Amino acid sequence: MTTPWHRSRRYTALLVAGASVVVLAGCGADAETGTAGSAGGELVVGTLMPLSGPQEPLSNSYRSMKAYFDRVNKNGGIGGVKVRLVVRDDQFNPVNTPSKVRELVDQEKARMLCANQGSGTFKSISSYLAARKIPSLPMSGESSLFTTGSTGFQLLTPYELTGAHLVRYGVETKKFTRVAIAYTDDGVGGPFLSGARQQLEAMGITPVAEVKINAAATDQTPAAAKLKQSRADLVVFNHVAPVVSQLVRATDRIGFRPHWGLTYAAQNKQVLELSGDALDDRATFATPFPDSEAPELADYRAAMESTDPKVDRTDFLTVEGWIAGAVCAQVIETAVEEAGGVPSSTQLLDAMKNTSVDTELVRGLTWSQEERTGQRQLQLLGVSDGAFVPAQDYLPAPDVELGEG
Repeated sequence: MTTPWHRSRRYTALLVAGASVVVLAGCGADAETGTAGSAGGELVVGTLMPLSGPQEPLSNSYRSMKAYFDRVNKNGGIGGVKVRLVVRDDQFNPVNTPSKVRELVDQEKARMLCANQGSGTFKSISSYLAARKIPSLPMSGESSLFTTGSTGFQLLTPYELTGAHLVRYGVETKKFTRVAIAYTDDGVGGPFLSGARQQLEAMGITPVAEVKINAAATDQTPAAAKLKQSRADLVVFNHVAPVVSQLVRATDRIGFRPHWGLTYAAQNKQVLELSGDALDDRATFATPFPDSEAPELADYRAAMESTDPKVDRTDFLTVEGWIAGAVCAQVIETAVEEAGGVPSSTQLLDAMKNTSVDTELVRGLTWSQEERTGQRQLQLLGVSDGAFVPAQDYLPAPDVELGEG
């Protein structure tokens, strides 16, 4: 067998070029049945997305992942195995997710999930997936979900690390001395708060304020007032674009204009449009993935322009879906090689536990039976004239404790 390191090296072309698919030699044909262990055939990969409802923009990651697997299939599949991507709409609501995942696994015969959205939704199905031995790549930064007892593996950088990384940059590079942490009391805000706190403590700094945000509120003026009272020169916050932009606008209205340390969760055109010019030259975003205009994403841009030109290809979520598809394809390639054809869910799970990726698109990702959390390197983007611009190249995130949120 090839070692995980060699698999990673051999698959670099796929991850960098996007459409350059490694096609392994088949071992006969059984395309009609596609049973585990058969050469050729079809592998069903499932995903859960909010195709409707208030969180529908999150489904951009499905559109780019579909474009990725369409290219895989056009180039002969993976070892002759075609990938059929099947989506179910759970509206990003954990109440809906269990019945939708059962449809994918029991009816559609999905053997793995790729890029299913959300921490809360994954929590609602984690035990079911573990019982069925179905590997999953949920798009979540909540590190505590990725235990050895689950079958989930994390691609995104843990929220603790993004909080720590933004604090370190703000204090060491930007020379800010008064740091406030805005957070939501949930799996998004708790880990981020923990990482920011840990890094500030390591630097001998006490936050000037920790302000809890109600993400469902339509008026963030009370939270903005508390932040203004703190006189912070840096406010770090982790949430999606609509929530971030509400808080930014609220602080701007009352004449408080700090620098914002934000995360990949809000890195899209929406946050720039909703915030007006309030983030120009006053925001830093931490992200594990390249900017959509990076040279290494040329195939991604071409594919989206060809297959789904109306989707916002600058959105972090759209980039995320393409890269998640590439990582899932690497797992499938390993399992196909082991099975000599269409792999079982158990073979896919074993492959997931032996995955290492270190390319221009995914940096320093290593999964094993014991380690299932995401990428440890982040780049920083600023905002200038209503566009994202490079602020700092990739660096390892600070070493803080995970699972503390």
